[in-house]
Amino acid sequence: MMLRQRIAKDMEHKILSGKWSLHSAIPAESQLCSEYHVSKTTIRSALQDLESKGFIKIAQGKRAVVISRNGTSLALIPPQTVYSKEYILSALESRMIFERGIAGLAAERITDEEIAELQACYDEMLSTTNNIPRHAEADFKFHMLLGKFTKNPLILIQQSAMQDYMLPLMKSIVSILGAALGIKYHKILLETMQTHNRTEAEKAMEAHLLSTIENISAFFNEHPDITINVEAS
Repeated sequence: MMLRQRIAKDMEHKILSGKWSLHSAIPAESQLCSEYHVSKTTIRSALQDLESKGFIKIAQGKRAVVISRNGTSLALIPPQTVYSKEYILSALESRMIFERGIAGLAAERITDEEIAELQACYDEMLSTTNNIPRHAEADFKFHMLLGKFTKNPLILIQQSAMQDYMLPLMKSIVSILGAALGIKYHKILLETMQTHNRTEAEKAMEAHLLSTIENISAFFNEHPDITINVEAS
């Protein structure tokens, strides 16, 4: 588990235990930096994790506020120790239904600053093609950012509920297929964001996930008895 995730989990415990009470402002970033002995960048990343799970609301220039004790960290998917062909394909099918619409909505609403953030994420994918775990994390972040850029809070809640199982699944997929396929389609997706073309963004996301499904199916057809061990996020 990454440092920011450990800090976010500890903060989540403070909310669930009532130490940080509902509708109250949490400690300032500077105080949190001192408490956890980390930089503001790490604290902000941890706070963003909490916001994506629906626990807090972040406002520029103000301390974040606790808005829920329940958040959205529900175990919607049973824990998996290995990934079978059927499990991976089911996950990809559900992603195609969900993320096709996300891509279209993000294309309409994304700002120039957010496009720059997405470009930086894509650049990170390009620079980590020889490091599968880091590349998969950048790939995962790209998709999470698209959800964020829809500006739809319910989409953020749904994404948050999926992320605990989706990142290790994505690492497994990238370990099978490599980086080239993702690089190809993420470039196309980025271009549709830059042109704010909803229709093309939806087509690009559908093509991306259909291609992934086809390649995963081909892999398992060649290796019918194989199962993929889960790598913890």
